[in-house]
Amino acid sequence: SPPALPEKWAKLNYNHSSWPRYAGGKRGVGYERNPGDLVNFTDLIDINVESGMYGINQTCYIRIPFTVSVLDLSRLTLKVRYDDGFVAYINGSPVATRNFNGTAVWNSGANASHDDSLARVLESIDISEHIDKLKMGQNILAIQGLNFGAGSTDFLISAELTATEMGQGDVS
Repeated sequence: SPPALPEKWAKLNYNHSSWPRYAGGKRGVGYERNPGDLVNFTDLIDINVESGMYGINQTCYIRIPFTVSVLDLSRLTLKVRYDDGFVAYINGSPVATRNFNGTAVWNSGANASHDDSLARVLESIDISEHIDKLKMGQNILAIQGLNFGAGSTDFLISAELTATEMGQGDVS
């Protein structure tokens, strides 16, 4: 049967105990079939998902747990590298998307490709209007990474959240 739909897997309390778990790693999720290309993602990938995506599916579900200790925030920014698109959620609520329109399903793909040289750069997306989706303690940043075709030779999602505390500087 197909994987759970986004409105379930992206929520904080979703049981993902059967999913592969990866500890550590500060880079991204993806694969690179042409590491000799001038622009490639090899140095940006900690978690290789080629065996589950290439020629099989355009979608990759990613769950990144994080802890919030302060809710008095003035700014929230999603910084993301992506090839080719994504839908991002905080605790199950959609907060940002690139190269995708509509409702994402288990095998959705990006509507367009994102140039590899641009995909290597962290794009900052102001998601401050979604600060109310955060809660004290444990939270989930869930990203449905979308490739432009199951036969694409590469894929990358690398993300981080930064927040600005009222009257203070950024916290990660």
